[in-house]
Amino acid sequence: MLLLLAGCTEENNTPNPGAFAEGIYVVNEGPFSAGSGTLSYRDARDGSVETDVYFNVNGLPAGAVLQSMIFTSSNEAWLVSNLSGTLEALEANTFVSKGKVFGLGSPRYVVETTPGMAAVSDWASNSVYFVDMQNFIFIDTVGVGQGPEQLVYREGKLFVAHSGGFSRDSTISIIDLQAGTVQTVVVGDQPGSMVYLDNSLFVLCSGYTDWVNPTQNTPGSLVKIDPITGNELDRYDFDLGFGNPARLSADAVEGTLFFLNNGYGGALYTTDIALSAPQRLRSGNYYSTGFDPIRREILLANPLNFSTEGYVVRLQPNGTLLDSFQVGLIPTNFAYR
Repeated sequence: MLLLLAGCTEENNTPNPGAFAEGIYVVNEGPFSAGSGTLSYRDARDGSVETDVYFNVNGLPAGAVLQSMIFTSSNEAWLVSNLSGTLEALEANTFVSKGKVFGLGSPRYVVETTPGMAAVSDWASNSVYFVDMQNFIFIDTVGVGQGPEQLVYREGKLFVAHSGGFSRDSTISIIDLQAGTVQTVVVGDQPGSMVYLDNSLFVLCSGYTDWVNPTQNTPGSLVKIDPITGNELDRYDFDLGFGNPARLSADAVEGTLFFLNNGYGGALYTTDIALSAPQRLRSGNYYSTGFDPIRREILLANPLNFSTEGYVVRLQPNGTLLDSFQVGLIPTNFAYR
């Protein structure tokens, strides 16, 4: 049990209420060594784009290596800064900072488990932290596997993908928050992203890459899990030459899954909940992908050379190009309103 009081920041900027509403929000990592990430916004009402919302509102850098962001039931946005080790609450309509939790090691993803309560995956400690975001204090921590990555919360259970971090793992954790139990489920090497769809949990595993001895490399896999029992329901194993699949997202309306064949520069592929053979939907070297469930659009992020501002491509669910827009340096994740 952690009872560490976290710091809180005050902000005097008061932008017009509702300035940031319907649209796509892009989390940009920023430079790896020094500097700050940025938060970009594309207004769904008129298509206008603001490439650095956080700084424009708060007058301060957002944090080193921004990782992810979600919108919550309490009309807040929670922003994870990986290198800065912070989780920040922002007022969702204005993006004025309400406060930060400090002291995380290497946070990756956050979900809301109950109103005002966050669960955060952390590489540095191989743990999930539970945080009271109303009072900005740590409540509890649970040890999990190597490199805890994406989180999914559903009906009292928290699912944690263990990407292996700088090591190797082939499991996910299922934390039952009511029973206080942790179940470990073997899936495939380096599971990094998950979606809950059709009353099942789909886990995308990148496969293991041995940079010293390539004969030890393993292929990726897409595994369908029963969220109640943890049992494997189905799986699709990729060929070793396919790449290292990553960045799973889904269209819940059509029951379609989307992912890249390589998380550090890959093409967009799609399959269905029956795990049919994946089909290439769009070629390219994209760093991240997501699916906007509100406007039902696929998003693809291109970081270009990782040293200049990137851009995001918008596609219809069938892959038809809609448009593209410029964002910040190294676009990595999306949030939607």
